[in-house]
Amino acid sequence: MRQRKIYRNFSQDFLMQRRNFILTLTLLAIAAGGVAHASIFARLPRSPVAALERLGGQSIQRTSVQVNGVPGSLTLLGFDESLAGVGSILSKALEDPKLADIARGTVLFDWPATSGQAARVVLLAAPDTGKTLALVVDLPADAPDAHAAWPWPDIGVPPSQHLSLAVEDRAGHTSMVVGESSLTPHAARAEMAERLATAGWQPATPAADVLTTAIFARGAELLLMTHLPLDDGNTGTRTLLLRRRPR
Repeated sequence: MRQRKIYRNFSQDFLMQRRNFILTLTLLAIAAGGVAHASIFARLPRSPVAALERLGGQSIQRTSVQVNGVPGSLTLLGFDESLAGVGSILSKALEDPKLADIARGTVLFDWPATSGQAARVVLLAAPDTGKTLALVVDLPADAPDAHAAWPWPDIGVPPSQHLSLAVEDRAGHTSMVVGESSLTPHAARAEMAERLATAGWQPATPAADVLTTAIFARGAELLLMTHLPLDDGNTGTRTLLLRRRPR
């Protein structure tokens, strides 16, 4: 019962915080019935956030952040569709067939760069609601991977990890890293879980050692951990870690 309570508290904290920033986003919900892919995309605004709003998303919060050491922004949106429904809509709008076959609880992808801007989008299935959460990180298209430094000195850096994105709000309450590991998802998950355990973190979701997405807790702190296989059959794992510190 305690694990379930912690899990629900995590969801409420990340989705309902009013000021400063939160995580996770609820994506697309619109009937795309019969409209050609090209015509849908042609009508979308150039801004990823504006495009997602056009497709049915509702912006919940936007905040200024540091992205790989340079100024950027983070926007949380909410959608009433399931993750699979969101994937289907995005697949048509962006002409990306891979998004139509979403079967996992977390999706990471890069929004097509426009006007010198790029965006990393994280889609998460909202627990127990049947809806989807979406987090959009806007950054300059030339933001260097080299500046994606590990932000947590109290947690050991996994040796297999190469970071491509490090995001932190100015108040330091929420931070996120995205990267790739040369290991399989199972091995990369075990590698990270070992470092969390050494730093005093405990699983807050059942079967955290086998879940694609799991939550860990340490006191009032929460950390969401996701490990996904790389696309196109490449060996390795794409990782996302999101940490929420108390105010």
